[in-house]
Amino acid sequence: MEARQACAELANHNLLDMASEGFYEIGEIRFRMGDLQAAEEAFREAHQLGRNPNPGMALLRMAQGKADAAWTSISRAVDESVGGDRLARARLLPAYVEMAIAMDNLKAASAAVQELEETAEAFGTQALHAFARQARGSLLLAEGDAEGALDGLRHAFKHWKEAEAPYEAARARMATAEAAERLG
Repeated sequence: MEARQACAELANHNLLDMASEGFYEIGEIRFRMGDLQAAEEAFREAHQLGRNPNPGMALLRMAQGKADAAWTSISRAVDESVGGDRLARARLLPAYVEMAIAMDNLKAASAAVQELEETAEAFGTQALHAFARQARGSLLLAEGDAEGALDGLRHAFKHWKEAEAPYEAARARMATAEAAERLG
């Protein structure tokens, strides 16, 4: 509630970039809490103030069972980011990979994983390495290589834990469990 009020005050003072980013973050939090309606409202407010609502809005659409809308949304955002800020584009790629796999478009997922890995190498941040490892592990799992996926997913979990990102660490742990289950 206080975060929403702060964002509204920022918007009233014509600090739209900060307000839009704040609303986007509220959307992310609400999405992670499972409050899809509040997440959608926050993403819409962020968008109205000028922030691209992706990848959050696309992930929300996927969670709502609207896979085609999610794929269209994230694909458009990735296409529009070509030639722009590599880090901004890298924020879109993990969701793009996730949705490409869900849509059984492993070729698109593979290209995005490779780009994410290259960006992680170039910038060297813990989070980028974790995203890249998790994306590679998810792709390998989708391709039927559970053993290869297991290594990458374990490394992703380690990176997320070191980065003190519990939600992402939990997602990596769940994917690791799926790979281990496939191996028996």
